[in-house]
Amino acid sequence: MALSACVETDIATDLTVEDSLEAIAITPLVREDKKINVLTRAEAAEDLDQLADYIRTQHSYVHSTQFDYVNAIAFLKSQLPDTVSVQVLGMQVQKLVQHLGDNHAQLRGWQEFLPQRFIPIAFGFHDDLVFAFHRDRSGLVDDQHPYVRSIDGIPMEQWLERAGDISSGPGASVSQRWQRSLDLLEYVDFMRSELGLTIRDEVSVVLQSADRQRSAEHVFIVTDARTETDKPFGLARDSLVLDDNIGYLRIYSQRNDELTRNIPRLMDSFKNTDALII
Repeated sequence: MALSACVETDIATDLTVEDSLEAIAITPLVREDKKINVLTRAEAAEDLDQLADYIRTQHSYVHSTQFDYVNAIAFLKSQLPDTVSVQVLGMQVQKLVQHLGDNHAQLRGWQEFLPQRFIPIAFGFHDDLVFAFHRDRSGLVDDQHPYVRSIDGIPMEQWLERAGDISSGPGASVSQRWQRSLDLLEYVDFMRSELGLTIRDEVSVVLQSADRQRSAEHVFIVTDARTETDKPFGLARDSLVLDDNIGYLRIYSQRNDELTRNIPRLMDSFKNTDALII
């Protein structure tokens, strides 16, 4: 049904997952205003059966992966309540799909299901350490203590591990896990729920010096709005015809549905150009 049709394919890994079933099946925290589409247990089970068939018939490496997706889906079915929202089931599918190994496989738009409550700072990584900076890129949160030691008393390593499993899976490349994990950390209330922490309006971030000998606590107010962080090089998103009748198609994202819809129109606008840069 609808859920399985949204999963982007080419999923593969030789990774085994032993203790992931409970983490996959836990009822995720989702936006209340998105819980309007409700499935019965039978409908949800049918969706999961179709997902299993979809993986079995269209998975590029289905015979080489060691992840027991059949057992994982059976476990999900056994945990279904009488009714479940599409968003809750969708997040469970997102978590399951990540364990199949290809970090291109995602449930489309899954971030839209998450509670829109954000930590008002952004994160980057350098030499295996996470640093905190202002979202307008005006500078580090704390020049003397640039690196994150913990959030709400939980070591940063635990936040990263959980966020990585949800956003990219255990089999993703190190750089991909880092990048997606840091992006997901900004959805602070969702991540708190995944780690069993209390949801509250303040978030405590302990930052440390490069030598890890000094630290300072910073307390932030959780915000309902997420300010987009500019790209470091400030590249424009515009596609246009350059001088000398050269078309320039700007593919600024691999995961932007609006951009995908606009590509045929943009390509049509370049049909009379002498050259095309993509």
